Parts: sequence; C-alpha cells; structure tokens
Amino acid sequence: MKSSAFLNVALVMSLLSSAALVAISPAAEARVKNRKAYYYTRQPMTAVPQFSAEATTLQAGTPVLVGYDGETVYIAPNERRDFEFKLRQPVKNSQGKTLLPYGSVVSGRFEPAPGGTRFFVRSIAINRRSYPLSAHSKVINDVKDPRETSAGAIAGDAAIGALGGVVLGGLTGDHAIATEEVLAGAAAGAAVGNFTAPQVVVLDANTDLQLTLDRDFQIL
Repeated sequence: MKSSAFLNVALVMSLLSSAALVAISPAAEARVKNRKAYYYTRQPMTAVPQFSAEATTLQAGTPVLVGYDGETVYIAPNERRDFEFKLRQPVKNSQGKTLLPYGSVVSGRFEPAPGGTRFFVRSIAINRRSYPLSAHSKVINDVKDPRETSAGAIAGDAAIGALGGVVLGGLTGDHAIATEEVLAGAAAGAAVGNFTAPQVVVLDANTDLQLTLDRDFQIL
C-alpha cells in the first residue's frame, strides 16, 4: 500500500511539473525574442557618408577673373613687383559650389616677360584665411609711357625743339628765322620725345586680368 501511494504521489508531481513547463515556456521564449530584438534595434546599421574631393576642388585650367581698383600703376621693364588683385566674380567648381567668393584677395608678383610682364599668383585670402594658389596671367604688353607721350609732354618737347631752333639760329647769326624753321624744330622735338619715351605696363582701375589655375586648388 505504501509503495502504491508513493507511486501515485510521484505521478502527480510529474504531471504538475510538465504543466508548469508548458505554461512557462511561451513566456520565456517571448522574453528571449524581445531581448534579441532589443540588441538589434539598439545598434542599427547606418551607411557611412563618403568624402568627395571633387566637392572641394577646382580643376587646373579653371579661369579666374581679377581686377584692380586704385590709382594708375606703372611697371617698368625688368621690374619685379608684389601686387594684390580682387576677384571680380565668384569661381565655382564643376558641381556648382562656390569655392572662391567674389572680392577674395589674390596675392602674387609681376615678373618680366618678353614684350611686357606676367602676373604669378601665390595665395588667396578667403574669409581672412590664406590658401596657397598657383595661377598665372598671359603676357601684359607694355606701351610707350603715357606720362611722356601725353599732349602736355609732347607740347613741352615741341616747345623745347622750337626754342632750340631759335637758339641755333641766333648762334649762327641768322636773325631772320623763318616760321617753317621754328615749326620744324618743334616737330623734331615732339618726335624725339615720342621716340625716347620708355616702355611701361599700365594698370588702372579699368584693368581686368584673366588668370588660369596652374594646378588643382582644394579647400580642406
């Protein structure tokens, strides 16, 4: 009898344990699933943005228009002179982004060249920050110095020539100097003034200069 009762009790306990396991298993499984879902949503996978050098680059060969505002400047042959220009218009890259804003200051130097001078750029200032920039201009041709070939200068040379004719006539004893002799002396003086006037490059407020980038320019 005791043995039979013990078996019955064991059978009941086994049945209760199985029922409990059946009842608990769905909840435990849900918790495991939720825990996995938590881990996945906590660290989502996102795309890493790619850096594009083209967005911050101007290609070599890009034209840059600069200008000068101020008093007229005269650059003599074989003269080397530091100088600054300002951008006349903004410069954009191939994607339409402005990299060189209007009014940025371009610094460089004039160097002698056959027939005139050329301007070579060293740097550009953008928002008070300086960047190295390599660009150049075409040859700017020189001309006769307008300060010595102006109407006033020519008139002065002509007057000197005319006076020379009068003095020469006086020295030779020719007191009856003809008008054509005086005019001839004036013309000769004007011609000499034009002939001897030096060559210079003239920069004034209306001077716009086309530059070309020698190499790629990049803002980092």
